[in-house]
Amino acid sequence: PHTSHLTPRWYLYTVEGQIATDARSYSGGISVTVTSCDVTFVTGDEATVTWTGKNAAKSIDWAEASNDYSITTGPSFTNLNGCGGWPRGACGGDCSVEVVVPPSEAGSKFEIGQGADDANSPKITIGSDVQMGSFVMGYDHTPVPKAGLKIKSNATVGALSGYLVGGDLTVDGAHVGDFAFVTEQGIILLKDYPAPIGD
Repeated sequence: PHTSHLTPRWYLYTVEGQIATDARSYSGGISVTVTSCDVTFVTGDEATVTWTGKNAAKSIDWAEASNDYSITTGPSFTNLNGCGGWPRGACGGDCSVEVVVPPSEAGSKFEIGQGADDANSPKITIGSDVQMGSFVMGYDHTPVPKAGLKIKSNATVGALSGYLVGGDLTVDGAHVGDFAFVTEQGIILLKDYPAPIGD
């Protein structure tokens, strides 16, 4: 009798609205570029970058290290849906990025850039108790169009700099050293602002 051998085929279907995650490691700080995507820096044990969002709306360039695809050197995240469908234009419902800053990265430099054509206002947050050597809003000296930055209580940033066009800066009980920050159309709000580091 003749026996037919069939090779199984696998298909991946992307469902509109399906939430997924993807992650990479980093080392020695990280530069992240976003378009319509929120970013939160948090404390933790491992230096990782994790994207969470809708599969059908994502465009990601992990910029992986040439010798190790599990390590990212400067990722870019785009939310193709924009943020208009969420209350107050919040981007995190469709696209959010979490950067874990462990003690081993406390002296490192972190940068955020925003797509030049992004009409939305992503929220960038440095969470409570995060420690980093320096933080720059405006990757590669390019002004950030509309993203805003909030630094929460007990976070420590050795040097803070940035150039925002339309976003706000809020420092809420955080410790900041060198300070060189400009916003053209937004506001700078310092709440319960301790003496600068070194004073």
